[in-house]
Amino acid sequence: MFFDGPIHGKLDMKISACWKKAAGHLLLLVVLVVAVFFDTWAAMVHTWMSSATFTHGFLVVPISAWLIWDRWGSYRALAPRFDWWPLLGVLIAGFIWLLGNLANVLVVQEYAVVAMLIAGVWAVLGHDVAKRLMFPLGFLFFMVPVGKALVPPMMEFTASFTVDMLRYTGIPVYREGMYFTLPSGSWSVVEACSGVRYLIASVTLGFLYAYLTYSKLWKRALFILLSFIVPIIANGLRAYMIVMLGHLSDMKIAVGVDHLIYGWIFFGIVMAILFYIGSFWKDPDAVHPKVDASAALPDIKECQRSNLPIFFLVLALSYVAWPVSATWLRGQTLAEVPTLTSLAGSISGAWRTNPDPGWRWKPAIKDAATESITYFRDGGHVVGLYLASFGNETQGAELVNSEHLLIAPGDKRWRVVSRGKVDFDLSPGQSVDADEVVLRGFDRDLVIFKWYQVGATNTANPYLTKLLQTRKRLSGDTGAELQVILFTPAPREKYQSARERLERFSRDWLRVAK
Repeated sequence: MFFDGPIHGKLDMKISACWKKAAGHLLLLVVLVVAVFFDTWAAMVHTWMSSATFTHGFLVVPISAWLIWDRWGSYRALAPRFDWWPLLGVLIAGFIWLLGNLANVLVVQEYAVVAMLIAGVWAVLGHDVAKRLMFPLGFLFFMVPVGKALVPPMMEFTASFTVDMLRYTGIPVYREGMYFTLPSGSWSVVEACSGVRYLIASVTLGFLYAYLTYSKLWKRALFILLSFIVPIIANGLRAYMIVMLGHLSDMKIAVGVDHLIYGWIFFGIVMAILFYIGSFWKDPDAVHPKVDASAALPDIKECQRSNLPIFFLVLALSYVAWPVSATWLRGQTLAEVPTLTSLAGSISGAWRTNPDPGWRWKPAIKDAATESITYFRDGGHVVGLYLASFGNETQGAELVNSEHLLIAPGDKRWRVVSRGKVDFDLSPGQSVDADEVVLRGFDRDLVIFKWYQVGATNTANPYLTKLLQTRKRLSGDTGAELQVILFTPAPREKYQSARERLERFSRDWLRVAK
């Protein structure tokens, strides 16, 4: 409910009749959007509850509501009235939600439902009011828990930055993937060290601070850019300082949970300095824009419309159409679950099946509908072929999933020492691009190629894979979709012959399996 009064918060409890009706319409809209897309909203809240990285999501709606209330005086005299054009935005966002649903990309669905809610608010209140609420409504996008894809590159940056700083300081260090060793002890960069939490918190606060402190667009853009850059560099410095504390204290300080505490303290100091420096360029009119406090409230006749029931019927259909379409399309395209042993056994050349060589490694692929590991020998060389299929995917049990791991959690026998990309031809006009990963165990290294197979396309690109899956579902194609992982042992630091072996096996297998 919205109250008429000065923007400093003194209420005279006089409420515009227009805004009374608008509040009721908004409540009806929110109930509609949450009910129709309940599963998507529930998944979003579950992520807030289960991951400390995204608990800020609980604060986004209250902050947005406060921003609207704080600037109530800038639109108090406007007449909220529904507008048909924003329904186009509801339809576009709904179609994007449908694509995300068919491809099982939860983050796309979550962004889409927030966009549908914002477009609905725009439609209910009208253009004049919505443009004044642009930032408070846009701030709702911070509800979406996004950022996990940044973990690997930020881990790589943090490790490289820390090692470079140590070498610049004059401390000898040996790096092996995310692990590095100093004379005083060993360290590793894990997910918690990536700095993604700091980055997400910084960007969220940066957007809010820029809106409240500046009115000029270029100032806002510059401060938001700094809120991206500063935490990345600060996290590198944080990691370097923690390693130095451990090194100089003979591994007595900052080697346990205390280094996480130091990290948050350091981050808080960095953000405080950033905000303090940013305050020197504050725009005086940014927080409380000049408004006409004596402006007349809109009359109820200005916002009444006789075709309100038709408007809400069309609005409701604009939302309901997408889950119904998703259910129907999924019913038409139940993906096949192939017999993986027959696929694995189809191979040309001199390859023959081989017993399990006892390498004691298997990828930790989550919730596959079916999976298989088959070993092949050609002379003295052995290659392992892992296949996984997910059939008619459900949320969490899907081909492309960040929770699919090469090393099971808690498995200390293996560690990643390098990552890269390989691209090789199968035949004229057909190629494979794969991720290459080298794992180091106690007694051997494994060179791994992994990619996705959707139809005739073999690619390691998860975004292309999702697009291919979406196209399949829209076209009614029920063909299988596979996770393919090849692996073979190699002498330490001598991986070229293993790469060539995996490429040769890939050509021999795919030539028949296709």
